[in-house]
Amino acid sequence: MRTLNRNGRKVTYERVISTVPILDEYGNETLEVRKEYAPPVTATWNVSAAVGEEATEIFGDLTDYSRTISLCGECPVAEGDRVTFNGETYKIVKIADSKNAYLLALREVAGDG
Repeated sequence: MRTLNRNGRKVTYERVISTVPILDEYGNETLEVRKEYAPPVTATWNVSAAVGEEATEIFGDLTDYSRTISLCGECPVAEGDRVTFNGETYKIVKIADSKNAYLLALREVAGDG
């Protein structure tokens, strides 16, 4: 998979650094967690306009994503991290890797995500 630098978009990504249990008004755990993220990092990545057939075949039956990102070289993110571009925030739901490239499946999240 090849990517062109001129097709890159400026994005920011945030890595999950920890999860904190959510407590109720009495101090008891609610069995829900809140993710804490590292400070945003800016990068230039190739973001798809929409989900296509190639991505569908790579990710199999996973259909709950709205965009993909293709990366060559290192992949600095993991599943569950956040990616923001054009004012919209996405969560990385799946990563497909090959010998020298990565394809990330993104799902749009509302609010804090």
